[in-house]
Amino acid sequence: MGNISSSKRFMRDTISEEIALKSGLLLTTSESHTILKRRGFSDVSVFEGSADDGMRVRPEDIEELIRHLRYFIGDLPDPRHPIATRIELWKDMEREGVDPDPLLNALKHVSGQGRQFVTSKELADNIAASCTIPRPYVDRFAAAISQTMDRSVQWFQVEEINTSWAIPLGDLFQTENIPADPEAYLDQRYLDFLAKNSEDLQRIHWRNFERLTAEFFSRKGFVVELGPGGDDGGIDVRVWNGGADLTGPPLLLIQCKRYKATNDVEIETVKAFWTDVHYEGAHRGLIATTSRIAPGGIAVSVGRRWPLGFAQHEQVSHWVKQMWRHSILSNRQ
Repeated sequence: MGNISSSKRFMRDTISEEIALKSGLLLTTSESHTILKRRGFSDVSVFEGSADDGMRVRPEDIEELIRHLRYFIGDLPDPRHPIATRIELWKDMEREGVDPDPLLNALKHVSGQGRQFVTSKELADNIAASCTIPRPYVDRFAAAISQTMDRSVQWFQVEEINTSWAIPLGDLFQTENIPADPEAYLDQRYLDFLAKNSEDLQRIHWRNFERLTAEFFSRKGFVVELGPGGDDGGIDVRVWNGGADLTGPPLLLIQCKRYKATNDVEIETVKAFWTDVHYEGAHRGLIATTSRIAPGGIAVSVGRRWPLGFAQHEQVSHWVKQMWRHSILSNRQ
C-alpha cells in the first residue's frame, strides 16, 4: 500500500479503534499522545495540531505507532514488527538443517480450505496434519502467523468494528472499577497498563488501589476479603491462608494509602494501624502505599517490634509487574 493522504481526525480514529479492538482499552487522543511522548516515541505529529489538518503518511509508520502504543499500555510483550518472529524461526530452522518450505505449503493447503482458525493451536494442529515438520517448529510458525494478523492494521474496513467490550483508560483514575468477572478484583487490562506505567499508580482511584492489592494476594492463593471502602476503620483488605477458618483472626490486615510521590505515610498512621492489628488479633499488618513510609514510621515499628510490614511504591510496582499477562514472556527475553 502506498502513502495515505487523509485528515488527522481519520488517523486518530483509526489508531483509537485499533487500540480498542486489540487491547480492550479506550484511549483519548490526549492519552495516546501523552503515553507516546513519555516513552520517547519518535514521531507523534498525528496527535498534534488540529484534527482537521491534512497529513500524508506511510501505513507502515502508523502500524509501528500502534504496535508501540499497544506495548506501552501493556497489551503486547514487545513492539516488534510481526515478521521478526518468522525471521527468527527461519534462522533457527536453518541452523538445525530443517527446510521451512513444507510449513509454507501446509499453510497454503489449510488456508485454501476456507476455514477460520480462532487460536494459533488450532492452526498448528491443522498444519501439523499436513506436513512432517517437528511440532515445536509448527507451534512457533502458527504463533507467528497469529501474531502477524494481530499486529497488522486492517485498513479501510467495510465492516463496523465492535469495540463495545473496551473500557476507558480514564476510568482507572476517576471511578471504582468492578470487573465483570466475579472472581477478579481489578480488570486485567488495567493491571497490564499499570505494569508498564507504574508512575501512574499515584493517580489511580483510591478504591482501585485497594482492589489492586486484593487482586495481588488473591492470585497468591490467599483468601481475601475486600473492605466496603470509605469509613472502614482503616482496614481495607483482610487476608487468610487458603482453607483457614474465616471466623478466626486474619493472617494479615492491610491498609492501603494511595498517595502522590510527595506525600509520606506519617508515623501517626503507622501507630493507629498497629492498634487495629492488635485489636483484631491478626498475625501481621501491612501498609501498602503508592508513595513511601516516613522514616519515623518504620523506625517506631521496628523499635517496638510490631509485626508490621510496609509495601512502598517500588514494591507495589513489582506486584503489578508480576500480574502482567506477559510477565512470563518478559522474563524469558
